[in-house]
Order: sequence, then structure tokens, then C-alpha cells
Amino acid sequence: MSNLYAPFDKTRYIRAVNAAPSILNTKPWKFDFDMVADDRIELRPDWDRHLKTIDPLHRELLISCGAALFNLRLAIRVTGHDPVVWLLPDEETEGAVCPHCGDNCGVGELLASVEIVTRWPHPATITEQRLYEEIPRRHTDREPFSRSMPMNVLAELEQAARMEGAHARLLHGKDTRWLLREAATIDQRLKLNPLYVAELRKWTGSNATPELGVPDDKFGPEPASRRHPPVRDLSLAWPGARQGRAKFKHPQLIALETEADKPSDWLRAGQALQRLLLTASYYHLHASFLTQELEEEDRKMRPFQSVRQWWQWPESAQMVIRIGGE
Repeated sequence: MSNLYAPFDKTRYIRAVNAAPSILNTKPWKFDFDMVADDRIELRPDWDRHLKTIDPLHRELLISCGAALFNLRLAIRVTGHDPVVWLLPDEETEGAVCPHCGDNCGVGELLASVEIVTRWPHPATITEQRLYEEIPRRHTDREPFSRSMPMNVLAELEQAARMEGAHARLLHGKDTRWLLREAATIDQRLKLNPLYVAELRKWTGSNATPELGVPDDKFGPEPASRRHPPVRDLSLAWPGARQGRAKFKHPQLIALETEADKPSDWLRAGQALQRLLLTASYYHLHASFLTQELEEEDRKMRPFQSVRQWWQWPESAQMVIRIGGE
């Protein structure tokens, strides 16, 4: 390994964080690599990339930042050093009013601080190296999946979420059908929301139409049944952008949950999400996201003043993942 025991490899770190998944590929994070100290990196939100209509509580922004933070941790480990991470949003902003939403949302300008421990370097484990190598290979797949998830892999995905302080709940039968119906209903309402459509148009690309050369798979095929759409309808902003129709088999959904529902939990959920996705990628599985119901609840709630009534389990759902193989 060429950079083993090199304590600070900025190029490696930037490449890793920019490959993290994020809501509508907005990459709403800023990592300060040079402003603090040689052995410290700070994570801040990029408010210019915040989706105000889709993500009013900043929850998915922090989940995206958490996924990038996990990639940074892996990039540090494969250089032979340990990252020590402090998650700071709750502690820093207690009682403060957020200038971005006008409420006490708990999201401040500093989300996390990462110290690179340069004493006692040691090689990455086999698992850490495998996950790191999956970073450039992992991608969101909006096509139908034909291969189901083996039970031994499911157990590893559940373990991956637990290692980051979250819980992966496998959804079955009626719960899956209910979520798909809700997503379809919400998609229909969103078609009539000009703010949502404008935000979608902005972040799916100013030239995001097939006739202008953007690949069709940016939107994915249109589901043959609109009653149970397994993916977000990105083509709302670009009518006719999808090419062809496809039959999506009954999808396998996993809900990623946390014990509480505060900004630090959202960062943990993002790290758990990325560990789970990289683990799935290692087994040649792909994923996409079904987040409409979560976002609908976010639009109804004021931060920390309501309880999500729609989720039947005691934990807080943070992400719903469709997963399978081609």
C-alpha cells in the first residue's frame, strides 16, 4: 500500500468523501482539511446545497454528511491510522435558533471533528480494506432487481448497521405494500407542488433530458404499475425523460432506524447507511431509496416537538432502502 502510515493524504480523503451517497446527489458537506491542524478535520454543512422543500428539518442533509464521514474514516484507516470522531451538532446548538430554518433544530455550523491519531500506526483489517475498495464501486441503481438477498448477507447488513449505532429492520409483506402505496400517493401530491418540482429540476441537472445527452438511467425506467413505485419519480421535473417501462418485482425493503431522532442520530444513521451499502456492494448487491413518507413527515413536524405517528415500531426510521441484485 503506497500511502501506508502516511498520516495525511488529502487527495485520498477528498476522493473518498465525494463518492458518498447523498440526497439527489447534492453532496451537502464541507470538510476543512487545512484550517484547524494537520491532524484534525472538521465537517460542516454546505447550506447552499440544502434542499429546503424536500428536507426542511435538515435530516437528510445530515444523513448525507454522515455517509461522507464514514468514507473519511475508512480512508484514514487504510493509511494505518485511527480516526477519533466527535459528533457535535446537539451539544453545540442547544437552545440556539437555526438561521436556516428559524427554529431550534439542533443543527449548527460544526457537525463533527475528526482527529487522526498518528501514534501506534497499524494496518487496516481485511474488512476495512474491503469496504474501502467498494467506495468507488457502490452506486445507486434505479433498475429492477432480479436477485433476492441471501439470508447470510442480510445478517451481515444488520451487523453493519449495529456497528454504527443503528438498526436495520427487514420489512415484509403488508409493511412493504403499505410503504409503496404511501409513496405513490405522495408522488401524486408532489406533482402539484411547484417548489418541489423546481428543487428537483435544479438538482437533477439543468440539462437533464435524454435528448440533450444525459443517460436515461439517471431517472430509471418508469414502473409498469404506478400504484407501487419502488423509486422516487425524478421525472416529475422532466416529463418524458424516462425511456421505456419495466416491471419491478416485489421489492426487498430495509428500514434503517435509530433509538432517538436528533441531529447526532442522523449523522450516525448516515454512517450506518454507508457501511451497510458498502457491505451490500461487496456482495454485488445494489440499492436505491424510498424516502417519500419520511420526507412527508418532516414537512409536517417542527423539530423535536412532535412524534412520528406513522411508524409502528418504537425506533425512529431514518431511511428506507430497496436492495437486491441484478
